[in-house]
Amino acid sequence: MRDVVPGELVVGYRRGVDRRRRADVRRRAGVRLKRTPAVPGVELVRLGPGRSPAAAGRSLERRSEVAYVEPNRFVEAATMPNDPRFGSLWGLHNDGRPGRRDADVDAPEAWRITRGSPRVTVAVVDTGIASGHPDLARNIWTNPGETGLGAERNGLDDDDNGYVDDSRGWDWTDDGNDPRDVLWHGSHVAGIVGARGNNGRGVAGLSWHGRLMALKVLGDRGRGFTVDVAAGFAYAGRMGARVVNASLTSDHRSQVVVDAVRSHPRTLFVVAAGNGSDGTGADNTGAPKWPCAITAPKPDLHRRLRPVGPARPLLQLRALVGRPRRAGATRGQHGSRPQRPP
Repeated sequence: MRDVVPGELVVGYRRGVDRRRRADVRRRAGVRLKRTPAVPGVELVRLGPGRSPAAAGRSLERRSEVAYVEPNRFVEAATMPNDPRFGSLWGLHNDGRPGRRDADVDAPEAWRITRGSPRVTVAVVDTGIASGHPDLARNIWTNPGETGLGAERNGLDDDDNGYVDDSRGWDWTDDGNDPRDVLWHGSHVAGIVGARGNNGRGVAGLSWHGRLMALKVLGDRGRGFTVDVAAGFAYAGRMGARVVNASLTSDHRSQVVVDAVRSHPRTLFVVAAGNGSDGTGADNTGAPKWPCAITAPKPDLHRRLRPVGPARPLLQLRALVGRPRRAGATRGQHGSRPQRPP
């Protein structure tokens, strides 16, 4: 299986390089513009006929206008548990069936304080969301700049954000405004984050009344590209999401994703770590690949901790069993973010 998209490169320009100079850089490097992600100073380019990625990359890197060049890599949906009892949500409230009583996040205790607010939007950057699902429908985010008086389907970019009729999010896999979920990975994640609670059906998410922003960057087979993940992150930050959840994985660090995160310091970005099928995960190494993934000890349903890898994070989260404690900083880590949605 290929790791990179053939014939494509991601180019990050230095601050102040205008369109005319970028066009000159592309012409001299023998590449053409494919599209411009919603990340400042970044372009996705396509190699010309017979042009090798290595030669084009060297040509681009020699230019003073260019800050970095990297492949457009594939990303994948993080591994889903295959335990048939996973849907029982013992992690929210465990009565001892299965495992040990109170081996959970104390969700009912938290719900005495708050059950979520429609003023808080969580962007789910994933395979989309099944917006018609009865446990999710009432919590789906809508874009106020593209909603009402027929704005949802008028063929115009009413809010001038670069996306036409994005009333319910965006689908980068099809370059369209219908981020519906076929694989159900994103819908599962959305349910954990914010399925409607106390409605007499299905399950309850951690936030009963928060808004879920559907941003589809993974196709119907669970694969996507780093440049689309970055675009999704940038969209979420620009459109006011307080939290971004990305339950996906990649074996390589991407500068364009780092740039998207850094461009929105008021948004909490959460990327799953430790979801690998071997119990360690692809990102829990001495050099984490995501700028906002934090390694956390993984408790089982008996509250026993399982180590998830050799990384030494800035903030080690003792999930389910105690308070956070400081630890040594991980080389290459750029933020302190929890592994799971709040």
